[in-house]
Amino acid sequence: MNDYSINKIDTERISNKLKLILEKEIQAGNEILETWKGWPYDSTVISLRYPFKVKLEKLPDNITFKELNDIHYWKAEYHDLLTNDLLICKFGKPV
Repeated sequence: MNDYSINKIDTERISNKLKLILEKEIQAGNEILETWKGWPYDSTVISLRYPFKVKLEKLPDNITFKELNDIHYWKAEYHDLLTNDLLICKFGKPV
């Protein structure tokens, strides 16, 4: 058992630019692990189970990518600078 939860409203609320990246990740076989609202920034966050699978040739405007590699938080993130929403990935290994 785990404490993870996925709120469908969060998946709809995330910025459109991050939603497009999320859709590509899902198509590539990644999965949503959990969602939440409010931390950090007062943003919407979607966490993916596995490291990002899709390599973007060019980032959309106002989207940054960062490799954190922090086991206490997450492996990497896409951050929408306008909405402060985050699409993050964990360290899980695909089966």
